[in-house]
Amino acid sequence: MLKRPVLSKEASVLATDLTEDDIFGDLPALREYLTERFYEDGTVRQTASLLVFCEDGLCKLMVNDREVGRVAFWSGESFTAVLAAAEAALAGDRADWRVSKQTAGRGRQGK
Repeated sequence: MLKRPVLSKEASVLATDLTEDDIFGDLPALREYLTERFYEDGTVRQTASLLVFCEDGLCKLMVNDREVGRVAFWSGESFTAVLAAAEAALAGDRADWRVSKQTAGRGRQGK
């Protein structure tokens, strides 16, 4: 049977150590998706992950909301533009979420 891994104190600090002085200072909704480990009612949530890459002359960004198995994508002509687009969509609850192919059909076992 699998044992739950024990997170070191360092790993816990790294997961929540994004402050207003970092790149996410003007991106509170994006920072919240990436770092908030609890819902407002106190229940535990899995943090989202972020993937940024450049392809075909565009910067592209993906937010993977691992908690509910969905992903959203944005693209723009600069890193700043794609971050701003993602922030606006997440803050306004207007992200075009899609089912994540990684979790499709698997369900959330153990939750």
